[in-house]
Amino acid sequence: MIVGRVASTTNFGAFVNLKPGTDGLIHISKLAPHRVAAVEDVVQKGDLVKVEVMDVANQGGKRRSACACSRRWKGRRPFRITGSRLCPTASSSSPSGWITCPARLGVLDPGGARDEDEAHAGVTHHRASAVQGPSRFTAEEIAQEFDSIGGELNAATSKEYVVVYGRVLDEHLERALDVLVDMLLTPTFADLDRERQVILEEIAMYEDAPQDLIHDLFARTVFANHPLGHTILGSRHSIAEMPEERIRNYHHRHFALSDMVVAAAGDIDHDRLRELVLAKHDTHNGHGVQRADANVEWKAGTAFLAKETEQVHVCLGGPGLARHDARRFTLSVLDSLFGGSLSSRLFQEVREKRGFVYSIFSFAAMYRETGLTGVYFGCRPERLNQVMETVRREMERLRTEPVSEEELVRAREHLKGRVILGLESTSSRMTRLGKGVVTNTEILSLDEVAARIDAVTAEGVRSLAEELLDPELLSVAAIGADEDVFRASLPS
Repeated sequence: MIVGRVASTTNFGAFVNLKPGTDGLIHISKLAPHRVAAVEDVVQKGDLVKVEVMDVANQGGKRRSACACSRRWKGRRPFRITGSRLCPTASSSSPSGWITCPARLGVLDPGGARDEDEAHAGVTHHRASAVQGPSRFTAEEIAQEFDSIGGELNAATSKEYVVVYGRVLDEHLERALDVLVDMLLTPTFADLDRERQVILEEIAMYEDAPQDLIHDLFARTVFANHPLGHTILGSRHSIAEMPEERIRNYHHRHFALSDMVVAAAGDIDHDRLRELVLAKHDTHNGHGVQRADANVEWKAGTAFLAKETEQVHVCLGGPGLARHDARRFTLSVLDSLFGGSLSSRLFQEVREKRGFVYSIFSFAAMYRETGLTGVYFGCRPERLNQVMETVRREMERLRTEPVSEEELVRAREHLKGRVILGLESTSSRMTRLGKGVVTNTEILSLDEVAARIDAVTAEGVRSLAEELLDPELLSVAAIGADEDVFRASLPS
């Protein structure tokens, strides 16, 4: 067996680079044990595949091999490190698929931006970004380690958790896991001042992107003093003035092995992964961190940030649902038919029929004790009144008129397809499983997800829209050049 990378695809198969100067052709008939309609349904350029060489020939001075794909993908269960034991959790059902053989690993900790106070604004992201690696590795040595095994390494911070993740071939699992866990547990925090400058550049870059910045402004407007209103990056002031000792102390108080979750997807044996973690790490490490919910008082608000932009960027919305709310599937269907697809009401009414905008969509975020729903769009200032009127009219229609059966079925099928297609990669499966465990959210099989989506009714959608899209609770935030234009678009 040989591991190679897909160099290109054609309508009859995929060419795989096996080694310098040697390519292999996997004919479409050899990609899977079933009939394949399109090569790209199974493999794509850049994928790593394990193949068996069936025949070798010379063509134009270059060796060509006929190959057969040989490896299936298996979704694996994540586990939480709790005291002295590892708790397996239910894995999602894995649809049969013939794909590549890398392993995707993630180590997640339930400490996010919402845990910060004003003095520590941005410290979680700064800490994750500044982690140079475990005490026995420098940042350069970590980069060299992952490059030497052909792997990828990255980290991400959200409102409620931090994740360090990587992708490697399955034979390098032990080396990758060792580095990932230690990066969260025993970082060196080398050269924090240099990394501080990197984050200040990141903040500057973010502030130059109003289509992204508007979502932070909107969250602060909706959540006011609630921890979920905190920005992940922090501010220029908080990052520039944060002393090194404060970052180190925050890490020791908020990150413990007993809170962490190891998640994996790919060609991985769950029991072997479990043994690797237990063999190298003291599962009694840390005391665990107590995280309390915070009360939310919903009231409408407005905010405007002046910037020299060609468009006015707007978010309009309000309260959402907590992640454990049984109506979360109804909310997903509502989001899909409102502004989450090409056939959605907002996309069709505002963009396709009237040409008012280039980008418009609805969104829904669910957190531990509450959530956030809203609409984003960007338009030229002279179009703002018309767009706002159209969006508010569509909101009112959802609150007062049940959706048709045809529209409901289309939204449900779109949502089910999006869920299933989203699980095609090891990355998305690892994230889904790890996030489910670290946030204490039930992990459902695909059949269970489909059944709950199919159970959503038109009246359920209307009733939820009536609650969440109440005009008395809606906040609006905007970024643009003229605040008077924005104020004029608000209802009197």
